[in-house]
Amino acid sequence: MTLSHTTNKKIILMLILFVLPVSPLGIDLYSPSLPALANVFGTTYSVIQLSMTTFMVGFFIGELLIGTISDSLGRRKLMLIGLAAVCIISFMTMFSKNINTFLILRFFLGLTCVAPATLSKAIPAEVYDNKEITKVSSWIGVSWLSSFLIGPIAGGYLQYYFNWSAAFFVISIYSFIMFILIFLFLPETKINRSPFNIKNTLKMYKKILTYKPFLGGIFILGAYLSLQLIFNQFAPYIIQVRLGYSVIEYGKIALVFGIIVIAASLINTKLVTIFRPEILIISSIYISIATAAITILITYIIGTNLLLFLIPVIILFALTVIMFYSALGKILKIFPATAGIAAAMMGFLFKVEGTAVSKIGSLFNMPSACLFFIIILIVLFTSLIGYYMFKKHNINA
Repeated sequence: MTLSHTTNKKIILMLILFVLPVSPLGIDLYSPSLPALANVFGTTYSVIQLSMTTFMVGFFIGELLIGTISDSLGRRKLMLIGLAAVCIISFMTMFSKNINTFLILRFFLGLTCVAPATLSKAIPAEVYDNKEITKVSSWIGVSWLSSFLIGPIAGGYLQYYFNWSAAFFVISIYSFIMFILIFLFLPETKINRSPFNIKNTLKMYKKILTYKPFLGGIFILGAYLSLQLIFNQFAPYIIQVRLGYSVIEYGKIALVFGIIVIAASLINTKLVTIFRPEILIISSIYISIATAAITILITYIIGTNLLLFLIPVIILFALTVIMFYSALGKILKIFPATAGIAAAMMGFLFKVEGTAVSKIGSLFNMPSACLFFIIILIVLFTSLIGYYMFKKHNINA
């Protein structure tokens, strides 16, 4: 069995596409239950939003660890350990008795969700060539974004017909199924491994952290994650509390978002074959900035309703998806020999940005649509700065 064989590449791609949603479902599947969780644990909405922040903190701490050691130990073994841990911790979360226990378990769920998320990004850099990886990255986007489509919808129905704990039961079962499939069908893709050496690892971290195009790419990637996290934090309150829609109606609204975002990712698989990545990225940034700025002005003057909130958010999601996946494949290929460390550092850095934005969002107990777009506008300006750093690298190589 060789990785160059077309059939094996297809099997690996399918496994990546199905295991990748384990991590985003850790946020998207339970997000419709946030208002209900505040009541269950007898706390405020701003406190319950911290469950997203603690998840992300655990995630980016674990990302540095697993990405680093996977270059020495390999991808397959760590993927299996991570999926087993997700299965167990998700099951334990169902029985949380208070907010403190819930937040602690959310931290450890984020810590263990690292394996499927990070290793799924490292593996393509080892299996696919430069020509293939841009298109593979777009398909990874379809998989990742499918959780955004499925998660809130399924989560809304799970909350309506059962309760908040049902979301974590589904995560537990799904991770168990993926454990079996990975065990049976995923080969080890990190063929040339070297013993872990802390000195060499630190040198590689320094090399990555001082390479400005790589850091600029992080700011581009961070726009989508920040938008997703702030939407998951603010949208349930804005739509369910401020605008008076039910949790089921929120799930249906999320369906529209999912379709739009996945469509944008599919379109991007074609766009990357027509336009240079930098053209797609900079065009999307400028249009996104204009969209957010105009929406802030309109919302400030006349207030908001469902359409005035959703239409610009749909536009922003579509554009940040194009930004993300136009840059992702090229970023992964900057350091191909140490793809695990590079993927870990990439994920760590843009999740630091997303977590910081999420933390800022959690400070507001009664979030508004205007505040939502102000936060996103600030994030988009950081992406604009990042673009001019990123384009110094030969991203067409």
